[in-house]
Amino acid sequence: MLLSVAQLAITSSRWLGRAPPFVQVALAGLLGAVLFTPVALGLDRLFAFLSATLVDDPSLVRALAQEFAALAPPLWLIWGLLNAPRLVHLRQEATPPVAATDHQVTERRQEDATPPAAQRDPDILQELWERVPPRLGRDIVALTAELHYLRVYTVQGDALIFMAFGRAVEALAPHRGFQIHRSHWVALAHVVELAQKDGKTFCVLDTGLSLPVSRANRAAFKVAFETASSAA
Repeated sequence: MLLSVAQLAITSSRWLGRAPPFVQVALAGLLGAVLFTPVALGLDRLFAFLSATLVDDPSLVRALAQEFAALAPPLWLIWGLLNAPRLVHLRQEATPPVAATDHQVTERRQEDATPPAAQRDPDILQELWERVPPRLGRDIVALTAELHYLRVYTVQGDALIFMAFGRAVEALAPHRGFQIHRSHWVALAHVVELAQKDGKTFCVLDTGLSLPVSRANRAAFKVAFETASSAA
């Protein structure tokens, strides 16, 4: 739990969030060990007290340092191994910089033609485009949070990238989209209908993807969808 919190904190950071995925995971492992150290020390002393075991009582700083030294290596290794499969997948998705193709030039021109209101935070938006595989293009249909990873859906397919969901939503906020759930964001231009099933509301997109709409967001999303449909 603390490792996940540490990872989310790093991926959500404006500065550390731009670091390579492997670096972020390594830092999260160390930060998680720091957060868990006082908890582990407290449990050690509690069990020692309950069992009436006589133990050395070093200073608090020294005790914390010893506890961290014992915890950090295994926690860092376990966190790295848990994330290794997805990190390898992300590395395979990455494409080294090459000369721009005609298709990429066209996409850049389209981005340059975006109204100024959609470029209020170009740094975060650029960070998102750097992480989305070029094969997916830039017509984003939806975003889904998967722990500290992000599933990006476009008209060309989907891919898992290493970016905080909140940062991605922030990057796309100027565009016509809506966060329908704490873990889902959709582009209103790709919404086909709102469907009901077993008392739950689902957002159906033109790619066939169906995502749940949280109860708290239903009314506002319905208004946004109807407004976008009327404008279209």
